Order: sequence, then structure tokens, then C-alpha cells
Amino acid sequence: LGPLYFGARHSLAFETVFQRKSGSTYPVDVRIEMMQQEDPPVFVAIVSDISDRREKDQQLLQAVRSAEDANRAKSEFLASMSHELRTPLNAVIGFAQMLDFDPANPLTDAQRENVESILEGGRHLLELVNSILDLAQIESDRIDLHVENVAVENVIRDCMTLTRPLTEKDGI
Repeated sequence: LGPLYFGARHSLAFETVFQRKSGSTYPVDVRIEMMQQEDPPVFVAIVSDISDRREKDQQLLQAVRSAEDANRAKSEFLASMSHELRTPLNAVIGFAQMLDFDPANPLTDAQRENVESILEGGRHLLELVNSILDLAQIESDRIDLHVENVAVENVIRDCMTLTRPLTEKDGI
């Protein structure tokens, strides 16, 4: 109370611990203000039990830790699933390429078109899987990003090619 008593400060606030008659303790917020600068000075103190606030702070801290753990588990799952999906997907793409380039058994035009659709769909799905893996790496701060220009026409053309069988089937 020295700074208050000698007029260096007009108020003081701090947290401390009070003890009950039973011996247990509880946290409190203490605010003291000098109301008059007369002799003797008059002080007013407001003491608030902050047990509920401390408990809520602990609950919030636990919730943040749980969310961080869940996010870490999600990122690990995405990275694992991306790798697990890549292997069979690369096999599908590889077999489609073998069908496409087998000189001993040439494909008909219709078969070649179907194989090309398999290859395009497989490559697109592989890009999606790679994007998921990239996202997991970004979240774990393990990737460098590079900005580049993209030809929008090519993206739209690829999207139209990939969705054409569905749109034709549904008459869109």
C-alpha cells in the first residue's frame, strides 16, 4: 500500500490467494483505490473470488489442447491415407498405360477412348491425393509453396473432359 499511501498511485490491482477457516485456499482478485487524499487517507478494497474464472480458464486450456491433438491426428491420418491411396492408384494408372501402349494387342478406337478416360481420371485423382498430402504438410509446416501462373482454359478443358461422361449420361 506504500505507493497508494504516498500518492505515487491512485489504485492497485493484483491476484492472490485467500485461506478459508477450513484451511483450503481460493484465488481472489484484489483492487484497492485511495478515495481521499486526506490525513489519514481512505482506501476502498474490492476482493472478488475468481475460482470460477480460473476453472473456466483451465477448461478452455484443456479444450485447446484437445483441439490441437485432434488436428494433429487429422493431419497424420491425411498424410497416411494419401500414401495408402497413391499405391493402388499408381497401379491403376500403370495398367491403363500398359493397355494403351500394348503393340501386340492394339485397342479399338472406343477402347482407346475409354482407357484415356481412365488415365485422365486416375491422374486427376492422383493430383487430388497429392493435394491432400500437401495440405497435411502445410498444416504441419513442412512444405514450401511456390506461386505460378495457370492457364485457366486448360483447367476448364480438363474439368469438362473429366465430367463429360456424367453430364452426357444425365443430359446436362
